[in-house]
Amino acid sequence: MRVPTDEEVLNDGEVDNTPSSGSLRLLPSEEAEKTALELPTELEAELDTLEEMPETEKEPEPRELELSFENELFENVEYLARNDRIPQALELLDEMRKKFLDNPFVSFRVNIVEGDILMILPEPDVQQAFRSHRRAAEQGEKLLDGGKVVRGRRYPLTTSEKQAVQELLLDAWLGVASDLASGDWDQKVNNCQKWLQKAKKQIDLLVPPTKKETTREMVALRYRTAYRTLSIALLLGEEVDITDDASRLISAGQEQLRVAESPQHYFDVCLETALLLDDAGTVSILRSEDVAAQRYLTRAIALMERVKEGYEKKNKKLNTKERFLLSQLYYHMGQVLAWRANRLMAESPENIETVNQKRLKLHEQAIVWYGKSTPLLMEVIRTKEWKDLLQLSRIMNGMSVSYMEMSDTKRALVLLKTGIFCLEQHVADHPEDKYQLVVPYRNIIRVLAYQGEREEQEKYQKKLDSLGI
Repeated sequence: MRVPTDEEVLNDGEVDNTPSSGSLRLLPSEEAEKTALELPTELEAELDTLEEMPETEKEPEPRELELSFENELFENVEYLARNDRIPQALELLDEMRKKFLDNPFVSFRVNIVEGDILMILPEPDVQQAFRSHRRAAEQGEKLLDGGKVVRGRRYPLTTSEKQAVQELLLDAWLGVASDLASGDWDQKVNNCQKWLQKAKKQIDLLVPPTKKETTREMVALRYRTAYRTLSIALLLGEEVDITDDASRLISAGQEQLRVAESPQHYFDVCLETALLLDDAGTVSILRSEDVAAQRYLTRAIALMERVKEGYEKKNKKLNTKERFLLSQLYYHMGQVLAWRANRLMAESPENIETVNQKRLKLHEQAIVWYGKSTPLLMEVIRTKEWKDLLQLSRIMNGMSVSYMEMSDTKRALVLLKTGIFCLEQHVADHPEDKYQLVVPYRNIIRVLAYQGEREEQEKYQKKLDSLGI
């Protein structure tokens, strides 16, 4: 709409020239000037103040915008994902990304959770997960460096916002590291370790290791970070030194147990820590790091025995998963000794007789641990609940070696037969693993020949020949 000119306004109708209370007045006559009102001097001075321009209130500075991290919505997403409703979880994330365009925290967090969900698909989408986590890492770092931008204006992060972003950034960095460790990437070990180092530096800033008095939430954050860091390092295999990561988990786990919210929380921490330390012990065995393996396994066994004792006080027993874990821990502790015995022949310059004495001593010590493992293992087998028949067979076939070395052929034979049965059941569904039957078949043939059981020996010889390996 066009604004009218002064001339257009004045010509619009007749002009009223009579005096009025408006601003258009005729000049006063001389008579009027003679009778003008004379004000007292003090009043005139006060009237002068009316001519001073009043101070106008300054427009208030815009307040810093407090943006929500939408915790409840993200809890809904995680609930859907945990309950195998992944398509719905991803759909909700997409809706959130569109709805909260002006909230940089939501976009940042959506990318983290999206990457996490893509890695728990039946067939993980490692490359897309990496892109989501990498994008989140860039967003988080930018938020910490430059603050948030809302409706075109930049604001610094509040203290609570900075804390939340730093904690979420840990998840983004660990997500990138996990994607690298899980996929087929060039120089993945070096690149993965760079991201792990960033995460470890960040957690040391948020929760300094030397600071004993801290909140329960910070203790949980340190434990969770240590757990994920070691998990990722273990994915990289034998070539990575896990000493620092395992030590971090042991230390953080002790603190987490100290502030456990309930007995069940205490037992859960024991269980998950023991499980990961068992993996750490296995990798250390493969690296011939016997001392480190024994340290991790000793700690893991102590944790699981605490769980067992705690359950017994409540007239409760270990479930199948827990029994198998404790059995496997005992087995691995014995395995450290058995493998050390097997390496003596190659490593020791001493005479054969002395070496054999040391070997038998180590196998004797291994059998002590196997004696603890076997009853639990038999319980697991009898429940018919355990699905990993391959691992069951490995444990029993592995234990049989030490019994054969100690000339306990009866026990060795029972273990071999049970282990072979489990392995044959596994191979029926996974024929590509039939090569794993070769060593157990050869071992049982040797034991049967020693006992003079020729008929049964021939039966297993035929099975060995039928493998065609």
